Amino acid sequence: MMQATNGVECLIKTVQYQWNELLSDKDKQAIIFRVVCVISTYSGICVEGSHIFTVHNISHTEDKNALALTSESAAYNNAIQCLTAAMAFSGQVVSMKKANVE
Repeated sequence: MMQATNGVECLIKTVQYQWNELLSDKDKQAIIFRVVCVISTYSGICVEGSHIFTVHNISHTEDKNALALTSESAAYNNAIQCLTAAMAFSGQVVSMKKANVE
């Protein structure tokens, strides 16, 4: 079994989210948003992931909140995939060691 060595906890320096309203209809019954997640590392890599979603019924607040959390999670996952690729491309790796499993 492989496990990351110390230092993994401080790999990511910042995670920031930005929300943009892309389009809405005249009656504000549907709004299209784009949520962007920007991740920066201590080694200087900065990547961005985004997710576009539509809120169809503005009156249901709990649905909007759930959709917002899901969209932030999707944007974060996209950014993490970009970060993984950027680290591999630049030759940066996270040190791994074998865990003592008995």
